Amino acid sequence: MSEALLLSQHLKFLRRHLITLPANYRSFDSNRAAILYFTLSTLDVLGKLEEEVDAELREKLIEWIYRLQLKSDSGKCFIRDINASD
Repeated sequence: MSEALLLSQHLKFLRRHLITLPANYRSFDSNRAAILYFTLSTLDVLGKLEEEVDAELREKLIEWIYRLQLKSDSGKCFIRDINASD
């Protein structure tokens, strides 16, 4: 196998992680925010973030991240248990 980066295969792999985790990743459900972070970071490093994440998907991802936050009366933010709400 060539040592060259197989960009199209990497992008296909990353796209699968933007919307839903593959079935064999269900045990990593509590790490979805970290998986999203590394998926987006990898797309950015590859120079494909803007191409792969359109405005609609970007808004959905932002809303999902905000739903993970719990705000208190003191103005502090906390992260909710990722399994508590989706």
